[in-house]
This record gives sequence, structure tokens and C-alpha cells, in this order.
Amino acid sequence: MDVYITRHPVFDRNGALFGYVMPYRENDAGTGKALLEADPESIVGSARAFVFFDFDMILHGVPRKMSSETLVALVSANMPSHIEIINQLGIMKSGGYLIALEDIEDLDELDDNELLKLCDIAVVDVNAERFAEVAKKCAALGKQILARNAETAEQAERAKSLGASYVQGFFFARFGEGSKREVQPLPVNLVEIMRLMADPEPEIRSIVEVMSRDTAMCQKILKLINSVYFGVSNSVSSINQAILILGLDYLREWVYLMGMQKLTQNDNTETIKLALLLAKFCRRLAELIPDVEDKGDTFYLMGLLSMLVFSGEKSLETQLDEFPLSADIKRGLLRRGGVYSDVLEIALAFAAGNWERFETLAAAYNLSLPETGDKLTAALWEIGELELS
Repeated sequence: MDVYITRHPVFDRNGALFGYVMPYRENDAGTGKALLEADPESIVGSARAFVFFDFDMILHGVPRKMSSETLVALVSANMPSHIEIINQLGIMKSGGYLIALEDIEDLDELDDNELLKLCDIAVVDVNAERFAEVAKKCAALGKQILARNAETAEQAERAKSLGASYVQGFFFARFGEGSKREVQPLPVNLVEIMRLMADPEPEIRSIVEVMSRDTAMCQKILKLINSVYFGVSNSVSSINQAILILGLDYLREWVYLMGMQKLTQNDNTETIKLALLLAKFCRRLAELIPDVEDKGDTFYLMGLLSMLVFSGEKSLETQLDEFPLSADIKRGLLRRGGVYSDVLEIALAFAAGNWERFETLAAAYNLSLPETGDKLTAALWEIGELELS
């Protein structure tokens, strides 16, 4: 596949998921063929897909090949407002498509801009010097505002106070700046289960015994196993039955996720999906590197624990001490060099849509970019199908 694609969640004012901005890079620029083959709609589930289209793609009607119920067409304010473009966007609007205009900060005049008149959503960077001015003006013109690149809770709240209807950025995965929260010890039962599962051949009976002492953990595991995601037709009522159906790999994954939620006090569904996505990225990347191709599971666990990297705590090392981890995984999460650290950096660069950094790091390991792109896009499809409650 000749396109690299990722996704960044967009939340409404109440913190509910509205859609995903979908940064991509298409090798055959301007045609949209590879983008459509990547099927971005399948990656966002029931949410909206904010997809960028350039001059040629709009001129050739590429956006209208996607569903108006899913697509929000992103266009640049720097694009020439030729009559052909205005006509195409007008046809889209009459067909029920939403149009979002970005790069508005670059405009000197807003009132008479033809593209701004046509758009439904004005996308404004929270870090722009003119953010407050542009947001206020766009609101006065009746446009909804999407504040992008909000990296902290404080930035997100400021954006909403200035009228933003939607917020995009990694703020959802972080604590706010200056947070007074401290790392809380994990519950004894959770630590004991992680210790048991760190054994290459763990005793199921011992895991069941420890888990049965924790009512909250039992409820979470039973809810998980009875969910539609695992396709169990009959209700599961015992922890032993749940573990046998779930399997140790899935159990280990969800126990670690519960541990991260306890440490970071963050139960945002998108944060969990981001951690799962990075876990899948890291495992697939490791499979392409000869020296570590048989260690995919350890890279997966490192990616899963990347949620801690986003937590904003001052002492990541203190948090990692709560988990029974190998030195390689800890070194990777602490970004102290080596293949584990590099693989995590590659996955993070891809997830952020930082294609230049992604390519530089990948090239150091002689990774085939098309092959890597295929594997990571496949991981996105898997996450796109995942519904967490």
C-alpha cells in the first residue's frame, strides 16, 4: 500500500469522542487512490473521519467517494479559491458533507474569505499567537471551532473557554501541567497477579485464587469476557472459566492496563486504545528487525506500557518499579537508547504523523517503509474494530 495513515481523536466539549483527524502521506500525491484503498472509514468505526484533501483531489471529486455521514473534509486556507474549487465544495455541502478549514492563522482577513464562508468548522492551532483572536472571529462568523494540538488539559480547557466546540491533541492522555497527583502504589492483589503471570508457565489456580479476593477486578474481567468483542454466546460467571476463555495473553494485557489506569488515574478509552495501538505497532516493528524478530511479545508489552510515558508524572522510573519488567523494556520506556527505545520512538513518531522522523529512525534499521506502513495500517484497522466500554 502506498499510503501511511494514522489517527488522532477529536473530543467535543463534554469529552465525548466526535471523530479522528487522520494524518496521512500518500506516495502518489494528489490522486487519492491509495488513500481510498486504505479505507479510512473502516479505521474510525462510528466516529467522524477528518481527512485532508489538496487542490487536485477536490477538483477531481475525490472527497465525494467517501460517505458524507463519516467524512469531514479538511482543506487548507492557503489553497487558491478558484471558481472550480468553490463549485466543488458547494456540491459537497449540498450533499451533506462537513467541511473544515485549517491554516486559518495565516489569513490576514477573515470576513471576505470564500473558503471560510463555505466551511462548517474552523481548525485553529492552540499554540498559534493569534489563537484567541482568530477563534473569537470565527465564532462571530457562526463557525464551529476545532482547537488542534492541545497537549495539556489546561490548553484544552482554555480552548473551550474561548468557544471551541471540539479539541484535538494528546491532552487526553496526560495529566495537566503542575499536577499535584503522586504515584499511588498498586493494589496488593494486582501486583501479586502480575508477579504470577511473569512466570513463563503461570499457575492458573494461583491466579484465580488471588483474583477471587478482589471484587472490583472480578467484575472487570467478567464484564470483559461477556462483551461482544470476545463473541461469547453464553454468559460467563466464574473467574476460572473467564481466564480459560480469555487466555493468558489477553489476561496479562488487561491486568497491565488496569495497573496503568490505577497509577495514572486515567480511564479514558482513547488512552487505552492509544496504548493498544502502540503495543501492536511495536510488536509488528520488532518482527521486521532480525536481532529481535522473535521477541515480539516483549515489544508488545513495552508498547502497552507506553501509556505511562503519556501520564506526565515526574518520575516515570518510579512508576515502572511497580511492574515486574525486564531491563530492556524499562530502558526502552525510559528512552535510554538501544533497539527497544528506538522501536518505541518509531511507533510514537508514526502515531503522531511525524513522517520525517519516522523515516529517519526506520532507515537506521533498514526497514522497508512500504512494508512497515502496511503492518502499522493493519494495526490501525484492528484498533478501529475494537469497541471498549
